[in-house]
Amino acid sequence: MRHDRFELPVPRTPAAATAPEVAQSADGRWRWDDQGIAAAAGFRSRDEALADRALRHAAPQEASGRAVLPKEHLRKLISAAAQSCAACADVYFGGVYWHPRDAGGCNWSVGIMGGSGDHAACLAGLLVVKDELRRRYAIADEA
Repeated sequence: MRHDRFELPVPRTPAAATAPEVAQSADGRWRWDDQGIAAAAGFRSRDEALADRALRHAAPQEASGRAVLPKEHLRKLISAAAQSCAACADVYFGGVYWHPRDAGGCNWSVGIMGGSGDHAACLAGLLVVKDELRRRYAIADEA
């Protein structure tokens, strides 16, 4: 009687089992987020998209249910989304800054640093992305 060798499958971590695939879009940007944030932003390289996915999947959760991300990463996500927004041409973002939690429970905002573009139109163009980031992510409390 012949016995074929049988190997058990390698267990996958929960994050790896549910993490969306990274793919390059027609515009050349790399995306992975099936919930819209990275889809709006896109990344210049596959490595940037993979790093973003790993950071967001490993982020600790706070009591509000938001994942805690570094300020600089949130700023990069907003800046990346701005690259695909025509109204944001020539608008540059400052840093993400901490503030006491607002009525929605968010503890951060982002400032416009400058540029000759239409700041109000840019903010309006990014409203959905910014609101979704503020709903899903927090920064470390500073007070």
